[in-house]
Amino acid sequence: MRSRAESGRQGSAARAGLRERLWRWTSRLTVTVGMLCAVGRQGWAMPLAEVLTFSFCAGFVAAGILAAEGLAAASKVIRIGLATGVALTAIGGIVTVFGVGGIFWMLALVAISPAVSYCVQHRWFADLDVPGPVQPHRPLTSPVTSDRPSTVSLSPEDRPEFAVKQTPLPKDLSMLDDAALCLAWRRSFLMLEAAPNGPDRIALVVQRQLYLDELQRRCPSGVAAWLASGARASSNPMPFLGDGSRGEG
Repeated sequence: MRSRAESGRQGSAARAGLRERLWRWTSRLTVTVGMLCAVGRQGWAMPLAEVLTFSFCAGFVAAGILAAEGLAAASKVIRIGLATGVALTAIGGIVTVFGVGGIFWMLALVAISPAVSYCVQHRWFADLDVPGPVQPHRPLTSPVTSDRPSTVSLSPEDRPEFAVKQTPLPKDLSMLDDAALCLAWRRSFLMLEAAPNGPDRIALVVQRQLYLDELQRRCPSGVAAWLASGARASSNPMPFLGDGSRGEG
């Protein structure tokens, strides 16, 4: 039996496919009507000249963009140029004949286009400079650091505002005893949550990976038991160090 999430994804994909087919046929109809309007209003000579002019300009721009592909891009440049020339001439014909109605027709066609749908789905417009707080993207982390605990209970000296005031840890983590290394691991989680910007978060993720590597080097069986117990990003691996057989307290 399919899950609700899977059914929702399939429904969204079906609606997206329907919108794309609607836009494709509507755009073809629009181009056809626009060319007929242009020919009916101006005869064949002027629309043909417009198509050739717009196609040349669009092809010239496309050729500059695709220059790195060499002659392999020739067919693509021709298709882009002709499609642009015909589309612009058709738009001009519709606006000339229908006036304001033609403008609204074009706006409606743009609104249902796949490009606009893509921007909306991927929240491109959310990056515009508008008032309000900016939500930073969460960094990619290892499976252990990506877990978000339901509750974190640490003593006052373990909290990030206290931890950042401490003397920097030695570059050689082997100089720390097990308790200090585990405490540094737990503090780094809260510091990661409170990090103000992307570079700080990335640096903390890298530091946490170094802690995990050092723990793995010292006691691989204990780290394996800790991870197997469902370790959270802020949990304490200290009870598992040694023979790896004790539960977490």
